[in-house]
Amino acid sequence: MSRFLDIDLNDKRISLNYGYRRQSLLSLEHALEPIVPRIDHLRQYIKEALEKCHFPSEHNLTHDESASIYLYTMEWGAHSLYRLLNKDLRSENPSALSPWGNYLKLFEIALTKLPREKKRLWCGTKDGVNKNFIKGSEIIWRSVSSCSTTRNVIKKLLGNDTNAIFFMIEAVNGRNLSGYTKYPDKNEVLLGPGTRLSVESNDLKFNDGLKVVHLVEITDNNNETLPAVTDTISITSKPEILIAMKHDKRSIQEFVAYCRDSHGNEFPKRDIEQFQQEYHEHSPIWWYTAPHFLYSVLERSLKTLDFEAIIKLGFFIRDLHEQLEKLHSKQFKKGKGKLLTVYRGQGLPQSDLQKLKSHVGSLFSFNHFLSASPDRLISIAYARQAAENQESIGVLFVITVDLSISSTPFANIRDLQYHSGQELVLFSMHSVFRIERIQQIGKGSRFWQVQLTMMEHNDGYWSSLTKSMGNEIQGPTEYHRLNNLLRKICSFEKAFYLCMMPLKQTSDDFEMWNFYYQLGMIKIELGDYTGAISYFQKSIQVYEKKSAINDPHLASSYTNLGLVYANLGEYSKAISCYENGLAVRHNIFPPNHADLADSYSKIGSVYCNLEEYEKALSFHDKACEIRLKILPRNHPDLATSFSDIGVVLNNAGKYSKALQFQEKSLEIRSIVLLPNHLDLADSYDNFGLIYNNMGYYSKALSFLEKGLDIRQQIQISNHPNLADSYNNLDSDGLK
Repeated sequence: MSRFLDIDLNDKRISLNYGYRRQSLLSLEHALEPIVPRIDHLRQYIKEALEKCHFPSEHNLTHDESASIYLYTMEWGAHSLYRLLNKDLRSENPSALSPWGNYLKLFEIALTKLPREKKRLWCGTKDGVNKNFIKGSEIIWRSVSSCSTTRNVIKKLLGNDTNAIFFMIEAVNGRNLSGYTKYPDKNEVLLGPGTRLSVESNDLKFNDGLKVVHLVEITDNNNETLPAVTDTISITSKPEILIAMKHDKRSIQEFVAYCRDSHGNEFPKRDIEQFQQEYHEHSPIWWYTAPHFLYSVLERSLKTLDFEAIIKLGFFIRDLHEQLEKLHSKQFKKGKGKLLTVYRGQGLPQSDLQKLKSHVGSLFSFNHFLSASPDRLISIAYARQAAENQESIGVLFVITVDLSISSTPFANIRDLQYHSGQELVLFSMHSVFRIERIQQIGKGSRFWQVQLTMMEHNDGYWSSLTKSMGNEIQGPTEYHRLNNLLRKICSFEKAFYLCMMPLKQTSDDFEMWNFYYQLGMIKIELGDYTGAISYFQKSIQVYEKKSAINDPHLASSYTNLGLVYANLGEYSKAISCYENGLAVRHNIFPPNHADLADSYSKIGSVYCNLEEYEKALSFHDKACEIRLKILPRNHPDLATSFSDIGVVLNNAGKYSKALQFQEKSLEIRSIVLLPNHLDLADSYDNFGLIYNNMGYYSKALSFLEKGLDIRQQIQISNHPNLADSYNNLDSDGLK
């Protein structure tokens, strides 16, 4: 039987709950491990799918996602994967469906990324249809349904069977498998599990004698119900850095001076003076809701990431957060097992709404304090008012909170706000939500509803990733941690400003070292290698004066000074610095420490540049081995190791192996990094160089242009890496 004839003929009309959407995202091999005992040679089929699937993907599918689709379309008889999967989906037996959970999660995320097909589709059955397939009835296909855009594909499969039935489907949410299926000539489009259909006609007869049932997909005004493109959120969500900053009486004075200097003509002088004189006479919530300048400055700075203003406002951010924490513990300490639903009506640009629609199932954060109301009607009024502006869409956010989970603090501030009496719930900054569903309210209207669920802090994936990221941006003070964060998100000029400000005021040796070190790192990112050498040498001098020869900070300075020399092509100096750093690290760290992996990685890269590929692979393998032992599978440093090994293999002429490692690297980076991160540019460049060496020039050009596009967004016009991108595009095969 063909999968195009594997149709759900049950007359179920109930709505289904697919629990697999909460499963972890695993590799294809790991996702299907529970199914291996049921399908002979399944591991062999998985291997074939990974080898033959369409990757890299122009739709940003990972290797495993693309292979999950290819595997579904493979047919090997009665025990084909699609047949067993669909049988279990139709069984409504949780124990039968459970082993498929991780595969279904991977498969459905892959489908989400494919082009949506809003057109007429065809599939069929040789078993006839039951009496419930009559005009006006509604059915739900619980399994995955393979359809074709071409009627003749189905006609050939049905043959001359007298019981054969065509299904002609007016689809809205089909996913086009073009390029991703084992059988591209079938013009295949998939309808996901739970597709709802309305029967528009009894079985009709075409001129050629074939019986046809006309179905129309029911879409709830085009809801976005498939899972997310990616279960991640911007690394900028680290409010604890700002909240932990130390402040004193001068903080208010410095903020007031900043407002006078930067916004003197924007805000009334009397409001600024009132804030300075009366700040401690009112609560932070009162000030936040008062019709004064403070709210405007705070919201604008948080939304635009104006870190100068954010730092000046740090004292107020901390005070407001702490007040919400205290209120939250009082108001909701007995809320176990209860759900709270609140609403927020506002306007959004059409482009922002599209981003939300394309990320249903993703994690999402408002990067500011968020107010919402228990009153749905009031919130709808705000949203409808916003929709009157032709430049925006009215959006009603419906926010559900499980009061039994640990989450970002929020509180009802009805009696504490400037205009007391109105019910209002205020969430602290960077509350994290999952986008559950989006639907248009009224056909053709400019009014949409977005359903959000607040996430708990110990949510598996999010907790693992943010804990690991938190380790990377750690530092002795909040200034240092914020600076590390700015560098992580490529805000290098803001990071430079943040370092220079306190450097002029400190006399502490360690703080001085740290600021010099940070400045050196920033100069590397900005391409100013001479400046970087100067700052790293100053940081080394701080520790040499102290005779602290076994200090990890000294090792970091040596290592990154070596990185600068490597970028300048002075490889002997680079190796000398790297070895000095490695010697210190060997003395103070256990053998599986992340800093040792860092040293091995950098030494390996130098040997690669020296064309000593065996030595290079040896050091990169050591680095990768350590990182595999100590890091989560989605960590950016693992991506770096895979990429490094891929670069060496490419230079050594082993192109197929090089592609495999670059694919592993890109899979991780696509999940955990911002879309314009420089490491993604490196990945695209690496793919481009490999394909260029293999003679696939159109593919090479496509990847190199992606890398250049990111660098042009982030780096200054004379940055050496930007020049490298132009040189790559000037390769012989691409001219």
